[in-house]
Amino acid sequence: MSASSLYVEDESKTALEDAQRRLQEFEKLADSRHRMARFRRESPRHPILLGMFLTAASSLLLVAAGVVLALAPLVSGDLARTFAQTPVLSVLPIAMVGFAMCSGVLWVALRFLASARAAKSPLLPKDLAEQNRLRSDVLRLKAQRDVNKRLSATPAPSRVRSNFQR
Repeated sequence: MSASSLYVEDESKTALEDAQRRLQEFEKLADSRHRMARFRRESPRHPILLGMFLTAASSLLLVAAGVVLALAPLVSGDLARTFAQTPVLSVLPIAMVGFAMCSGVLWVALRFLASARAAKSPLLPKDLAEQNRLRSDVLRLKAQRDVNKRLSATPAPSRVRSNFQR
């Protein structure tokens, strides 16, 4: 075996290892990267996504209503007297903020559910193209390695000597 064939074999081996490493890194990252975007693209009206939207919106509305009710007695004397006469109204802002916090906890739980469900979603087109490119690189380098092995294992044909002279 000549030194040049060893160099080519070693170079193709390192290129194959590098391509396999890049493919493995991509597949590890692709599982977690753009997870929610993949899920939204696959099924934009999934009940988990709708629940996430509704809990986030209700949380924001409850906080806003709680703040408005807490500041309402400061705006008008009539409202202050009404709030003083009705004890339930004085507790309502705190209850609304508490409900908003519960809604936020529900949003976090739905987010975890969506993330788990999104792991099964297909890749986005740009990620799929990158994955296909990396896989084809690995397959091409494996085929090249196999061809090089076959060529190096095949004995060279004997040369036909001719005594023909002109």
